[in-house]
Amino acid sequence: NADWTLAPPLSPYLVYEMRGKGVVFAPSTGVTYTIAAPLTGDGGLVVRGAGTVKLSAGAYAFSGVCRVEEGSIDLSAAGTLSNAKFGGAGTVKGATVNRCTLSLMAEDDWTVAATPTFDGCSLNGTLRVDFGRDETCPLDEGKIPDWITIGAWTGAGRKPSSVKVIGTGGFDLIGEIAFDADGTMRCKARRAGFKCILR
Repeated sequence: NADWTLAPPLSPYLVYEMRGKGVVFAPSTGVTYTIAAPLTGDGGLVVRGAGTVKLSAGAYAFSGVCRVEEGSIDLSAAGTLSNAKFGGAGTVKGATVNRCTLSLMAEDDWTVAATPTFDGCSLNGTLRVDFGRDETCPLDEGKIPDWITIGAWTGAGRKPSSVKVIGTGGFDLIGEIAFDADGTMRCKARRAGFKCILR
């Protein structure tokens, strides 16, 4: 398993289109895969293995979730991204993102098993926290915890100042974000408005 680079296609008629979860890269420890070609489409990208996937300028052109299950993705050379979505338990390095979304997989009791670490990133604007639920499988509205761990923060960079909670399964929440001294990112979710039942 050695370093390698995915170069742009030789023809403008050839594209790397992500579908579903997208392509899986699994570099081993100490190995870097460099992506110099645009990865397009509405699918995502998965990083596995303890190594690093590095995206060059223009390579991050897909709209699905970048799920870093382990290892890291280095976006320091990718330029400013808009509406990028991240999930998994790995590390996102050097990203500058406008309107970032955390794509988390929550259990019914709001427990989130895997959360990403942001290393030297700048997340501009409101951070969206998507718990991945819809009306067919909502989270338990009666068990909203005081604080939910949604990630970790390390290094310099611009931290998000506000958060919007989505993907709960049908009820509206207002979010508040906090950063602990050890870098833990936490979100406090509370109900928006009130519910009136007439009998």
